This record gives sequence, C-alpha cells and structure tokens, in this order.
Amino acid sequence: MREETRLRIRTKIAVLTLVSVLMLSVTAQAGTQVFIWPSNYSYGTPSGTFAWNTTSLGFRFDQGFGPVGFGTMLFYGPITNFSFAGSGLSGYNGQVVGGDAGLRFALGAGPLGFGAFAGYGGFVANARGPVASDAVLLSSLGFRLGFDARAAIAPGVTLRGNWTTLSGVSSRADISLSSPPVAVQHSGTGNGSEYNIGVTFSPLPLVSVFADYRSASFQNNWSGGGTTTTSYSGYFLGVEFRF
Repeated sequence: MREETRLRIRTKIAVLTLVSVLMLSVTAQAGTQVFIWPSNYSYGTPSGTFAWNTTSLGFRFDQGFGPVGFGTMLFYGPITNFSFAGSGLSGYNGQVVGGDAGLRFALGAGPLGFGAFAGYGGFVANARGPVASDAVLLSSLGFRLGFDARAAIAPGVTLRGNWTTLSGVSSRADISLSSPPVAVQHSGTGNGSEYNIGVTFSPLPLVSVFADYRSASFQNNWSGGGTTTTSYSGYFLGVEFRF
C-alpha cells in the first residue's frame, strides 16, 4: 500500500508540474499591441468611388497555446478628406471601425520563424452629411488566410512580413447623397490580397516597438453588375507588451 500511495503522489506531482509548465508557457506567449495607423482608403462602387483618409487607433491581443495561438485586433478612426467620384464632400462626419480574429500556427528555429493563420475580419465606414438624408455606409468583411515570416537581423531587431489572401469578401454600399443626387444600395462579393512588412526593436525582453507598412486591394463583383476595386494602405506604429 505504501508503494501504491507513493506512486499516486508522484503521479499527482508530475501532473501538477506539467500543468504549471503549460500555464507558464501560455502566459509567456500572451501579448498586447497598441498602435496608431494613418491610412488612405479607396472604395469602389458601381455608382462611383469613395475615398478618405483616417488615423486609426487600435489594439491587438494574442494568446498562445504552444505552437497554436489566438489573436484579435480592433481599430477605430475618424474620416477626413471624404470624396466621391473625385469630388470632395464637404460637411461630412464619419468613422471607420474594423478588426479581425483568427488562429495562427507557428514554427521557429533560432533567428527564423514562420507561421500560417486563418481568420475573419474587415471594416465598416459610415458618414453623415449636412443634410439629414445624407448618409453613406460602406462595409467589407471576409475570410483571411495567409502566412508570415520573421528574421532576427541584429540583437533586439527583427524583420517581419506576411501575405494574406482575402476571400469570400462580402461588401455592401448604402448611398444617399443630396448633391450629387444618388440614392442606391449595392451588395457584392470579392477576393483580393493584403501584405504587411515591417521591423521591430526590443529595448527590453518583454517590450517591443514596431513600424509596419500594410497595403491591401480586392475586387468586388456587384450583384447589379460591374466590378470595382477597393484598396487601403498606411503605416502601423506602435508598442507591444509580452507577458
């Protein structure tokens, strides 16, 4: 009986140790990013192309479970320099809200790292004009599949980049303008791609600052006929905390 009791105690200790190690591993892989993203948007519709600038503020949270991780990102920014079909729309106020969520599988060896990810996300832009009936709602949401890579080029300095396929993008454009007079609703689906390239610098073991450039473009096939292009691009500047 004594030997059996000892075996049970050893088994419990081993299980507790394994759980503790896994919990520490998960905790060590968690991280939060806070960023600012000045960017330009061009949103094509059958009625004409909307364009605007925005400086978004956002955050990203990642939680790792060994080689598998979950991540989610949210951002928000006011719309400026709003235009339609090449002409400025004065008196309009609006905002862009967007983000994504997904799973990532990562592999690493020394200074190199690779990953593959899958998720869902996009953005919604809405604006209201000086007349009560003036309202524009533009949205595009779809699946995100891609891969990423990183390479340490110096102590604390890492180059990184990713390529994302945007598939099954569902888009909607609800437009009501008094000048020029336009009142229509469009819906469509599309596909495209996005890429991101940047550099991170880690002055402390659990703190990094980063600068990235992101650009995307996708085609929309509208149900009423016609194909248009939507694109966005800009720089990510931020800080990341690991814990």
